[in-house]
Amino acid sequence: MADDEAAIAPARADALALLGDHVFAEGEQSLAEVVGERLKARGQRLALAESCTGGMVAAELTGVPGASGWLESSAVTYAESAKVRWVGVTAEALERHGAVSEAVARQMARGVREAAKVEWGGAVTGFAGPSGGYRADQWAPSTCA
Repeated sequence: MADDEAAIAPARADALALLGDHVFAEGEQSLAEVVGERLKARGQRLALAESCTGGMVAAELTGVPGASGWLESSAVTYAESAKVRWVGVTAEALERHGAVSEAVARQMARGVREAAKVEWGGAVTGFAGPSGGYRADQWAPSTCA
């Protein structure tokens, strides 16, 4: 095991130098745990709006002990009408960019943050279901933003 770690040490150092602040954790710590630790340390809270995941991001985050201290809420806004009603996505953004777009994901995140009255809002959108779906004017199947 020590030989393996020594063998990859130069590549690890190069990767860390290249990625810098974009590395959130190493080893056994999950991204959900890191998010929780950072929010807790700052005394801040998060709200989520999810579409293609059906709540899977919230499920990961609520698996972290103490998540109730920093995760405020999560909305599964699967249908376009739910995106409009619950998290304030505009009909114009849906028409112009489509539900699977950065513009709509940003509106979802902003809307859920404002609705929940928290410091952070996160959003995931994409093509749902095992077969995904494809429209030439939108992203590739099963891609989430």
